Amino acid sequence: MFYLGIDVSKAKFDCCLFLDDSSGKIKTKCFSNSNKGFHQLLSWLNRFGLVAEETRALMEATSIYHEMLAQFLFDLKFQVCVANPARTRYFAQSISKLHKTDKIDSEVLARFAMTVDLHLWQPTPDNIRLLNALLDRRSSLANDLKREQNRLEKANSTLIVVPILKSIKTNIKSLTRQIQNLDTQIQNHIDQDHELKRDQKLLESIPAIAERTSLLMLVFYVLILLKKQAKLLHLWV
Repeated sequence: MFYLGIDVSKAKFDCCLFLDDSSGKIKTKCFSNSNKGFHQLLSWLNRFGLVAEETRALMEATSIYHEMLAQFLFDLKFQVCVANPARTRYFAQSISKLHKTDKIDSEVLARFAMTVDLHLWQPTPDNIRLLNALLDRRSSLANDLKREQNRLEKANSTLIVVPILKSIKTNIKSLTRQIQNLDTQIQNHIDQDHELKRDQKLLESIPAIAERTSLLMLVFYVLILLKKQAKLLHLWV
């Protein structure tokens, strides 16, 4: 078994590979966090004759920056694990790795993968990923709309020039239309998915749970179920 620790940041990721032999040797290298960097990583790994199915790749959950690399390795049949950063930090302390650099962190992750029995990462299903993205986009536009409405309220209480009022009102209309369009997309997406539609109805049947709240709860509800099914829940507590 090969063990690959990957410390991911926005622009790059540092790798530490423990070779599958008795020498205890490790190899390290840094790549750009991009599609080009992913393929360079694969070429580098191939030099050591490893087999994807026999290679455990461990990275931390770093906001969104690990997701593309995790999916890339998962598609190639690597054993991908995504750990809670708090767990790896405690492990680093337990092996006296107190200094923190990207290279050291990647070695800690490789040792963690070698030492701890980890469950494998599974990507979020496409239907849930799309629903979550639609809801995130709606939330962003709703925040923008609220800010514009606040600006309009303030503008109506001050001596402000007409073109500014017109600009604010035009933006409010545009944001309102975009939100309405997203609402339609969200509901259509749920209506076309039997399980999502069933779960939405179950959530809305709970007293005091309105439609908007049920949509937000729906994503969390499904993701928790998926983590339980994959036996990954303990990585996030």
